[in-house]
Amino acid sequence: MVYAMSLQIRGPIAPAQSGAPPVPHAPPPGAALSLPAGPAASVLPPPVASHLPAEASASAPPFATAPTGPLPPGSPPSATIPAPAAGALNGPTVPAMGPAPGSPAPPGASPAPSASGRPAGPADPPVLSPGGGMPAAYRQYAAGQYGQSLAECSLVLAREPTRTDALLLAGACYYQTRRFAESVSCNDRVVLLAPETAEAYSNLANGLLQMGQVDVAILYYRTAIRLRPAFPDAHNNLASALVQKGLVHEAFECYNAALRASPNLVDVRTNLGDLWRGQGAFGRQVAERCYEDAIALDPKFGPAWRGLGDLLMEAGDPGGAMRCYQSVIKLSPGLVEGYSGLGRAMKELGRAEEAEKWMQAATRVSPGCALTVGNLAGLYYETGRFDQAVVQYQHALKLEPNFPEAYNNMGNALR
Repeated sequence: MVYAMSLQIRGPIAPAQSGAPPVPHAPPPGAALSLPAGPAASVLPPPVASHLPAEASASAPPFATAPTGPLPPGSPPSATIPAPAAGALNGPTVPAMGPAPGSPAPPGASPAPSASGRPAGPADPPVLSPGGGMPAAYRQYAAGQYGQSLAECSLVLAREPTRTDALLLAGACYYQTRRFAESVSCNDRVVLLAPETAEAYSNLANGLLQMGQVDVAILYYRTAIRLRPAFPDAHNNLASALVQKGLVHEAFECYNAALRASPNLVDVRTNLGDLWRGQGAFGRQVAERCYEDAIALDPKFGPAWRGLGDLLMEAGDPGGAMRCYQSVIKLSPGLVEGYSGLGRAMKELGRAEEAEKWMQAATRVSPGCALTVGNLAGLYYETGRFDQAVVQYQHALKLEPNFPEAYNNMGNALR
């Protein structure tokens, strides 16, 4: 048996400081979030939050009409290529440079920021490098230099501990380096200092969701949306959390709300396509339209090609899927689904040697992903190389002990 992995969690779409180009899509803060068996397990308990936010009450009508009949649970259906358990997350939102509205002024400084983004007042102390401070921190974050950006934020916060823009950016840096507890702590401080800051609630929810605290994350996403109804990232990420809870109808509403706020978001269109594909045969035509719309908006967006490739594999067209997966590898070489998908397509086309090559490449791109190892083990099993299959199944089970298919197939290989 060959398995398909769930869509990896992508990094942030974070607006840069005013006047600077947008921050490019960053790599995810790690490997795939979950296996098809269900949502991610809890990693750490979250820090004690100072309060619980209120939930948003209203939900808007869908952009693409959601199914009216009963839907399957949020976990992927049993199929050769199950749809992702949850769509791709947008990571932390970094607002324009400057303290959040309503935050207290730093001690000894004017509350109005200067043209440089720092509060007017005495010159920066000598510990800040020339050209350093928040402008440098934003530039470094945009370049993916999260450690350096965090260091600059720390210097600013040592002098101005209530500076909310530094806390938000530090939280984003912690998130990108998988230090989710610290990210939650930074954003919780912003909530206390500036309780109307929607970005803080959304970023707080991102960290909690990565830590497996899905219910609390949903509350914070809804508070972010209550504060800013047209907040695409919060709608998109709330949808991912709702899918993990099996609330598929509500997830459709969230993705459609994100598209009403910003119709050209290709990642949200791709996530919506994944959700439709997960509803079975009747959703595939709408899913195809979602993927094709995303590709029309941005032909270089690899995840949309991945979705279209998965759809073609399900439709029994491995040749068409192969071309899509080749586009994924070209456009998004860090997206492991492209390599694994191409391996599956080659296998279906009877090109076992090429299938092995691409499945091995998938394990190199994402060595900690049990599903990529399981796919390679399945190929070895189906080509009669049972000893190699057993070794790979054992490796997959070390990476993910809750992998029943690997136990079953390893038992068959040992007969």
